Amino acid sequence: MTPPTLVRITSTNAVLSWEFPGGTVSYYLVHIENRGQQVATSMIVEGDSLSLILDELFPNTSYEISMQSFNNNGLSALSPKIYFTTPSK
Repeated sequence: MTPPTLVRITSTNAVLSWEFPGGTVSYYLVHIENRGQQVATSMIVEGDSLSLILDELFPNTSYEISMQSFNNNGLSALSPKIYFTTPSK
């Protein structure tokens, strides 16, 4: 899977988009890590979605994002990671 693209970023949210990988996608698994606190979480996104708004981010904080798609064959390989830092308020 190709990495997501960072469309917009503010001090507390970010908008990601990605390309449809082809075939059937049941859902996407988006992995988010707050690099400063080394806290990670994952979100499930419906398979027909091609974007996601990440809310409740912290200002002036570095994050890394990767994702996978899931279908009847299982999970895809993990996408390359993207990195970004939210601006200060």
